[in-house]
Amino acid sequence: EELAAVIVEPMNQAAAGMRIYPAGYLAKLRAACDRNKVLLIADEIAMGYGRSGKMFACEHAGIAPDILCLGKGMSAGYLPISATVVTEEIYSSFRDTPDADRTFYHGHTFTGNPIACAAAVETLKVFEEENVLGNMRPTMGVLADELAAFSELDCVGDVRQIGMVGAIELVADKREKTPFPSDMRLGRKICIEARRRGALLRPLGDVLYLWPPLNISNEQLRELAGILRKSIETALN
Repeated sequence: EELAAVIVEPMNQAAAGMRIYPAGYLAKLRAACDRNKVLLIADEIAMGYGRSGKMFACEHAGIAPDILCLGKGMSAGYLPISATVVTEEIYSSFRDTPDADRTFYHGHTFTGNPIACAAAVETLKVFEEENVLGNMRPTMGVLADELAAFSELDCVGDVRQIGMVGAIELVADKREKTPFPSDMRLGRKICIEARRRGALLRPLGDVLYLWPPLNISNEQLRELAGILRKSIETALN
């Protein structure tokens, strides 16, 4: 009686440190929401538009949310735009009738900017015409190979991947998974080293992640991974 909705990042809790979880959890969450008549809201702002290896991360679990939040990839990052996609049932609940004013009046001054919308439409054309999802699958394999090499390092406690997302978690003790002291700010130091070598990276604490363009070449991806490895070794030394 108290829950209206559950909000979740499908398949990957990005801001939590790139925590990737099984598709089965998402499927069970959908079923639990259905049983209890609770809406499921999927935040695909980060993972949507192919980042997970499928157009939308929810597809890995074979489910559809009641509300889908989109952004980032909609315009390939060229212009700010986002969208909220809802089921027909939810949309209809705000449809005005002669005897009841149910219009959803909430809006924003710059909603529906035509230039941003044009960029979003063009992005969809590129996805289809250049077969972005199909062409990136071999590159996902290259990313997996490059990430596997990081597992050999004594300072790496875990390596995670989904689609075109790779995460490397740094630890002071590999066996016990003991973290480095927070005041050491190792992740930040590594990213500064990477910048000196021409790669712009951002840490999540001591979790380093690769979030390359979906159309990155295999050679560029290997170069990026190589820069990250050298940066880790330099910062630790």
